[in-house]
Amino acid sequence: MGTAATSGGNVNYLRLNWTASTSADARYYRIYYGDGAAPQLTQSYLIATPPTGATQWVLWQLDANNPAQLSMTTVDRQENESAAATLTVTLTNLTACGN
Repeated sequence: MGTAATSGGNVNYLRLNWTASTSADARYYRIYYGDGAAPQLTQSYLIATPPTGATQWVLWQLDANNPAQLSMTTVDRQENESAAATLTVTLTNLTACGN
């Protein structure tokens, strides 16, 4: 999972980029958000469920200087969820970053 983050004025956003799953059983992704702490993989932390054809997603209105932790999983047709990939990002007057 890669990322590009931008902070400027009152708009702070994070664009996640990833390589699409190659599994024929993959149905969709789950993206979880934790404000300053690692998100639990539960419904209360779930913020998006992009389809498997998607390879990016944007999170708007991040709190600058407050770490955001995101976890992403892949869900198959039987609702089995993969292990999570986790990313921590802090916006501090960024214009762009990536990994």
